[in-house]
Amino acid sequence: MDKEVIKNNLGIGVMGDFDSGKSTTIGHLLFKTGKVDEKELSKLEKLSNDIHKSGNYKFAFISDKLKMERDKKHSIEASRIKLETKSRVFTMYDLPGHISYLGNFVAGTSLGDAALLVVSAEAKEYEKGFSNRGQTKQHALLAYTMGMKQIIVGINKMDLVSYNQEIFNQYQDEILQYLLKVGFEKEHISFIPYSGSDGDNLTTTSEFMKWYKGPTLMQALESLKIPLRHADKPLRIPIHNLFKVSGVGLVAVGVIKYGTIKPGDKLVVCPTLKTATCLSIRVFHNDSEKEARAGDDVGVCLSGVTIKDFHSGFVIGHYDKNPPKEAKSFQAHIILLNQAKTLKKDSSIIVDCQTSQIDCKINLLDKLDRKTGKDLMKNPGEIENGDAALIEFTPKKPMVVEKFEDFPSLGRICLRNNNEIIAVGIVKSVIHK
Repeated sequence: MDKEVIKNNLGIGVMGDFDSGKSTTIGHLLFKTGKVDEKELSKLEKLSNDIHKSGNYKFAFISDKLKMERDKKHSIEASRIKLETKSRVFTMYDLPGHISYLGNFVAGTSLGDAALLVVSAEAKEYEKGFSNRGQTKQHALLAYTMGMKQIIVGINKMDLVSYNQEIFNQYQDEILQYLLKVGFEKEHISFIPYSGSDGDNLTTTSEFMKWYKGPTLMQALESLKIPLRHADKPLRIPIHNLFKVSGVGLVAVGVIKYGTIKPGDKLVVCPTLKTATCLSIRVFHNDSEKEARAGDDVGVCLSGVTIKDFHSGFVIGHYDKNPPKEAKSFQAHIILLNQAKTLKKDSSIIVDCQTSQIDCKINLLDKLDRKTGKDLMKNPGEIENGDAALIEFTPKKPMVVEKFEDFPSLGRICLRNNNEIIAVGIVKSVIHK
């Protein structure tokens, strides 16, 4: 008997403006790799033609399964799709690109290990996405803030610009400068020209782009490095979704950020501090039911709790092994980005940490030098665009955050206002209840 091949798993956050072609890209990759056959694709093509009189959305419909998503022609929720090759298993997170669903995008971004930023090569779509407050820039910034250090920039819809090399080079230069400014390192950035609808340069090279000597999109995905997993740390599973499954029970879904879990483990759900027992687990990318480790996207079947004890954003840990705790308040270093107005003390702001989105009262403690981190002013009344500050946050509802130095994934935050990311930061200290 051949030895079982253990494939490395990697979570990919597929992001970009809502008309960039993310879902079409994922769907066509699934078709190219045999996950979807001709018969199923023909059914989706007919459905697409029945719903929309113009345009063909058959590949997008593979990923966009909700009726509202298919009607509106854009993703609303962060969906997970398994993409398997000879050497890798990818969990592709199709993240909503429309600004109206920025909250869903932020929560979904926390699931991935690396980013695939899809950018439209069509002039008007590119300019809209890459404007000062465009979704392309916001998504790239948030990917880095949430801990993604590797990014593939897919320049999609090259068929609409006649596979023009000059256009690709122009976009590559502009986006590269922005990504470097955000904090990405050049060796962890790649640019791939392709057509999601026609399939050019997805899995095989394109005869229309003989000027391009780089990898296909699939080759670029397979070349991504597996990040360091922290299976030895205390268990932390931020909850992304909850389901009540007939014949199974209550299932909490999320990516294990730290630690391991197996059936029979005694758990605690924070911040409610409800105890539960792990009845069973299911790992999304390999269907394992014996044990799950850091980096795995899992469904955990629980006993001893009800769906009323949970909420998206809560965190699961082991009951007796340094469990997560509710934050009474926490302090974070933040950098203010695109806030149209000043951020004033005693105001409130939405704080995103992993899958939680909580309104917090702020107290401005210190204005800081952006480069050195040294204090410039104690108790400032307000801070402005580009300012760095130490801020105390008091959550208005139960919330779990961790010190960045202890649990980096739970120590990264972003601040949102009116569907715009206005600040990013890291948690320096936490006072628990």
